[in-house]
Amino acid sequence: MFNTRDSVWDLFGEMQSVLDAITITPGTRTDTAAAKPASIPVNVWTKDDAVAVSVELPGYERDSIELTVEDKVLTISATRSDSVPEGATVLRRERGDQRVTRSVRLPAAVDSSQAQARYRQGVLLVVLPLSSTAKKQSIPIVDG
Repeated sequence: MFNTRDSVWDLFGEMQSVLDAITITPGTRTDTAAAKPASIPVNVWTKDDAVAVSVELPGYERDSIELTVEDKVLTISATRSDSVPEGATVLRRERGDQRVTRSVRLPAAVDSSQAQARYRQGVLLVVLPLSSTAKKQSIPIVDG
């Protein structure tokens, strides 16, 4: 059933090749390897009348990151390019041009005009103040 191999590790290598071949996302295959879709890990929390979103984006330039807020949804998009030097022979290519997008539902309405974002060491931190309508407000009760 199987060919004779030099070692059991050859079998594992063949199994990995088969797994790589069947986990291809349409439109992402390169000439030499299957690219896996990217995932953007996020943390979301609230503190001091604001929503904060921490996003891992290692390897992306600050200028390639786009942020939008619409209907209590923050969308993060980023693009990167990783080219191979001209004349080089590609042996394996898992990194290449890549665009990733992640949408995060926010727990409350925010004032996006007052939002702040900082990108440092591959981590993006977005702080979105709650809108005045979303902040907890006490309602006075009158007689009558």
